Amino acid sequence: NFAVIFAAVWIWTGLAMTILSAAYKALPQEIIEAAIIDGATQWQRFWRLVLPMLSIPITFLVVVMIINALKMIDLVYVMTMGGPRGGTRVIGFSIYVEMFANGKIGYGSAIGAILLILVLPIILYQLRQTKKQL
Repeated sequence: NFAVIFAAVWIWTGLAMTILSAAYKALPQEIIEAAIIDGATQWQRFWRLVLPMLSIPITFLVVVMIINALKMIDLVYVMTMGGPRGGTRVIGFSIYVEMFANGKIGYGSAIGAILLILVLPIILYQLRQTKKQL
């Protein structure tokens, strides 16, 4: 389990850091400089200025990571094939096993529909948060 988690973190850290770095560099420096002049500490600037301004990219990354965790089949398939006694079996891998290994197309499709039902509210939440902050 930890090997799959470590590999997933290794894969997605680059994307997350690239998005957060680009978003941080795009922050208006005038606001941060004004906070420095007003006497805000570095901690206050982070919590009251930087973090709220980075909330859209952070929300996007959280949504993408949750969706990828739910549908992750490639790492599980390559590294563990479902793991010892199904220990690393995730929803995406279950869809694959039921449809192609067990030949239960309808059951695999039902699991896929459940995955859609799980992912859709997460996407809608992210869209609402983005619209609210724009």
